[in-house]
Amino acid sequence: MGERFSTGELAKRGQTTLRTIRYYESEGLLPSVRTGGGHRVFGEDALVRLALIKDLRSLDFSIDQIRVLLDNWAGARRPGDKGPDDRRGVLTGIAGDLERKLSETEARLRLLQRVHHELIAALQVFKGCGPCAETLGGPVCPTCHTVVDRPRSGLVDVLFELAGGGDQALVQLGARSRKDRSRR
Repeated sequence: MGERFSTGELAKRGQTTLRTIRYYESEGLLPSVRTGGGHRVFGEDALVRLALIKDLRSLDFSIDQIRVLLDNWAGARRPGDKGPDDRRGVLTGIAGDLERKLSETEARLRLLQRVHHELIAALQVFKGCGPCAETLGGPVCPTCHTVVDRPRSGLVDVLFELAGGGDQALVQLGARSRKDRSRR
């Protein structure tokens, strides 16, 4: 019989919390057995499963997606249960799950790239307003190249609206930002 862990030991060795261990167990991701005294005991494979679960969660896999992957993984590793055709089916299922996750990840990367460009555009505008000689909170010069020629950015537009609307809000927003920095 291999090494066994209490809930606390598994949490400590897996560098997580008791609550997380209990949650994963309740979701069927970490199987345990009960001792005669009713305590949970986890087998030696629980540490490997926990590490895998944590890695998959950090990659934004849902609990349901992890459950399917672990079930398929366990099925593919179980000797004698499945013939070669059944195992091939399980592995094909895992590959399909991974392809779907790859598509989701690529979509998130595109979103992150768009947000990255929005932040760069917003920074260009706000850094350009720093040297403005206008009175803080005063009207924006209609020929100000920072406002007139600013990159179109949804983020900048939203910030303008939050500051009071339109391009005139840029100086007001910048004035607030400068005041906040001077208080630090």
